[in-house]
Amino acid sequence: MNKKTKLALVATGAGLSLLVGGVGVASAASNHQTRGMNIAGGFGNNGQDPFEHVLSVLVSKGTITQAQADAIVKEAAAERGTQDATRTAERTAHETLIANALGSDWAIILKRLQGGESLATIAGDKKDALVTVLVAEAKTHIEKGVADGRITSAQATTMEANLQARITQEITETGRMGRMMGREGGHGMGHGFGGPGTGGPGIGGPASNMGGMNG
Repeated sequence: MNKKTKLALVATGAGLSLLVGGVGVASAASNHQTRGMNIAGGFGNNGQDPFEHVLSVLVSKGTITQAQADAIVKEAAAERGTQDATRTAERTAHETLIANALGSDWAIILKRLQGGESLATIAGDKKDALVTVLVAEAKTHIEKGVADGRITSAQATTMEANLQARITQEITETGRMGRMMGREGGHGMGHGFGGPGTGGPGIGGPASNMGGMNG
């Protein structure tokens, strides 16, 4: 197994962990990335924006003009807004998919997750139907990754090989998922899963966390 394939699998493993309740993890990862890169508005530990600081240094050195620096900041802010909107839409679609599969309301499901129940418990006799739709959702995102050139067909095949087993395991976990979903519900899930990788939150909507495969 080559290095790129290993990275792809690691990324997908992370995405699978976001499947149901891990959107909070995605948000944490995305927030961490934003703190590290501080693109268009983030601030570093010293209270300064490292991204804009770098641009100002380049301006002072004559590498770029102030107008160019301003244009870069503006474009970065627009891109971040676009990615946030995409993640929010995909997260909402993911939640709706789960709610429809269970014949319930997402707010009710979320409350039960926060109370420590697993999705499998909440699903009851609809557990198999839930797994089926989540697997289909995951495959859609993985296939999109292939179409967009982020992963190869071989990597996609590897990722899809044990989707059902991994998703089944994810939805039987308790506590962690509810807490993570609760944090996200409380803070508005603007930074969905996976960052700029697939533009999606986790492995279904969340699950194709292939963010590490772009480069």
